[in-house]
Amino acid sequence: MSQREGAKILNNNSFLDELQARLPGLNALQALGWASATVKHLTQYLDASGREHLAKYLPPTLIPIAQEAKKLAELLGNERPGDFFVMSALDAGSPPSKKGTRDTLATVMAVIRRCIPEQPAREIAKALPGDVAALWDAHPLAA
Repeated sequence: MSQREGAKILNNNSFLDELQARLPGLNALQALGWASATVKHLTQYLDASGREHLAKYLPPTLIPIAQEAKKLAELLGNERPGDFFVMSALDAGSPPSKKGTRDTLATVMAVIRRCIPEQPAREIAKALPGDVAALWDAHPLAA
């Protein structure tokens, strides 16, 4: 499959469409990169219950990422990753939106959070470190 075909398939995903609309300047592959990096790093901070809540409600595009991240988190045990913001930006493999890295991550989290019912979303927030939880709750999006 060519990069153009891959981008076309990714762009047909409503989750990525919304993410691109909220992060002007990113193409579908870049938006997927940011979403994947965010899910990967969120998963590393969550316990088994939090990972289940997250994976259960993710858009289909991100479920394989969450499953892979879950395996890594289980392998590492209680070891925590490095700085969430730096590691997510590096793993995204693309430039942030014009708003910057933290705002890009907050926007990605807000779009992901819209997929999750309120109670599981609150449980996920409780498991995150303070600075990451603040981003999780930073940008509530209108429906």
